[in-house]
Amino acid sequence: GYYVLSKNKDGLRRLKRGNLGSFGNSEQALKAVLDSVTEQEKQLGDWALEQLQAQFPRANQAAIIALGRELTPADNYFPLYTPADTKGLDQQMDFMTQLEEKAGVPKTSMEISEAKERVETSTGPVEANFFQSYLHNIARVERFINMAPAVNEVQNLLNNKEYRHTLNKATNGYGVKILHNWMKDTTKGKSSEVNDWTGRLLTGLRRNAMVYAIGFNIPSVMRQTLSLGNAIAIDPLMMKHVPMNWAKNKQSWDTYRTMENEVMGKSVMMRTRSFDRVESILNSLSATEKRMMGKQDYSRKALGFIRWMDRHTTVLAWKSLYDVATDRKMSEEQAVAFADDGISKTQPMGNARDLPDFFRGGPLQKLLTTFQNQVNQNYNFWTHDIAGELRAGKISKRVVAHRVMFSYVMPALLFGMIGRGGLPKDWKDVAKDLALYPLGSLFLIGRVIYNAAQGFAGGGETVAEIGISELEKTIGAGFRGDVGGVVKHGIKATGALTGRIPAQAIRTVEGAYDLAQNETDDYRRLIYSEWALSRGDKGGTAPAGRKRRLRKRTTRKRKLRVR
Repeated sequence: GYYVLSKNKDGLRRLKRGNLGSFGNSEQALKAVLDSVTEQEKQLGDWALEQLQAQFPRANQAAIIALGRELTPADNYFPLYTPADTKGLDQQMDFMTQLEEKAGVPKTSMEISEAKERVETSTGPVEANFFQSYLHNIARVERFINMAPAVNEVQNLLNNKEYRHTLNKATNGYGVKILHNWMKDTTKGKSSEVNDWTGRLLTGLRRNAMVYAIGFNIPSVMRQTLSLGNAIAIDPLMMKHVPMNWAKNKQSWDTYRTMENEVMGKSVMMRTRSFDRVESILNSLSATEKRMMGKQDYSRKALGFIRWMDRHTTVLAWKSLYDVATDRKMSEEQAVAFADDGISKTQPMGNARDLPDFFRGGPLQKLLTTFQNQVNQNYNFWTHDIAGELRAGKISKRVVAHRVMFSYVMPALLFGMIGRGGLPKDWKDVAKDLALYPLGSLFLIGRVIYNAAQGFAGGGETVAEIGISELEKTIGAGFRGDVGGVVKHGIKATGALTGRIPAQAIRTVEGAYDLAQNETDDYRRLIYSEWALSRGDKGGTAPAGRKRRLRKRTTRKRKLRVR
């Protein structure tokens, strides 16, 4: 970072007077830092500068289209910005900040600060971390190149009073605001910033609890395939092409790789889809640095199974939709657009441009919408692609029956089977699965009803509460003198608060121990907790401590230890 910044006269001044200003001789201090830079590090810095400079012609072209003028490049230019968590220092305004402010705001001028002469008296410290600087700037320049023309077009639309009036009239007065917020978040590539300690606390609790809840989680991996039902629901011909393409994938890894390469080669949307959408929430910049250095972050390992299944499911769905379009005699362009549209409205999407407004909100909104991505897609599909298209006369009742079967009935039954670890025992289980599945799509109230029906009531309504709840149970067990409870809930609290011990690992260890002690003969306990499996037993209640109910079919005996 120091090496790259020292090649820019403004960066050199800020290093001497800002970052190294506390040293008696900042020149000597800077020389000592630069002398410690290895040749390999210098080569990396020069490479980063070359990458930024190579972007300039494209950025300049985007500015000509969006602003009607050219940019003026600076020699050895490397954008500077103030450390984000430094108090009392002005964050340098760059072109992306200006573009974000312009997005959707009528008649707002946009200046590119990199095209302006720098203030020679600026002496505050700047971010010297190479990874942060490079990743910050290369991504922002790239977003400007791609978003500036689009923002300019939207700007022209919103400057039209008749268009604004028509848009608001069709959306109960919210259209311009929704489009404005969507453009800003899409331009940034992310949603609201977290600037206060409460926001950072909620974000941290949510991030770690998510890794605890779904890291290495086998049922969560299996649930990734349920979105394939929505894709099949789009067109009855999907029942032909999904099995065919699935069978091809099973022939060999090379066959799948060939299919994926074909999909990525045809679809820009698939190439830019956030397959790491959960990890993008979890990973800090330090995790990105680790990957650049060839190291794998723990959360990436923990979510690897989910990412793998999501990628395979989405590739299979896209290729099958494309094949359906080909059978329908669509052109190549129409077939790609058909498959892209089908994926964007049936599969979980993580980019800012694909998420509804509330999902792009602050820490509280994100907390309340955790794990709601796919269920929100379900709601939209049922209301728009089934009920809406039926009312509009776009689909027949036969197609409605097909869509209901594959987007609702079959996923609901499979979801119930995955949750209980087996087939429904009777028609009551079937009715319960069908009744509870759509509740997940109802914001907040649906989750409350679902949790109460499943026996989760009283355990909190957000993922961030898991760690705190387990910590409370740990303390309570300590006051009761329950050593086993302290250990059990203490491990869970540690896992949820730090994200380092996944719940799946805890369940697997408990199940393996009970199998070894002949306390159960059910090998599903290696995946599910005894409580989860006992929910299928009529009249079953959640077990307390080591005093647990055995499944009725077991023939083994054990003594109950009352505490």
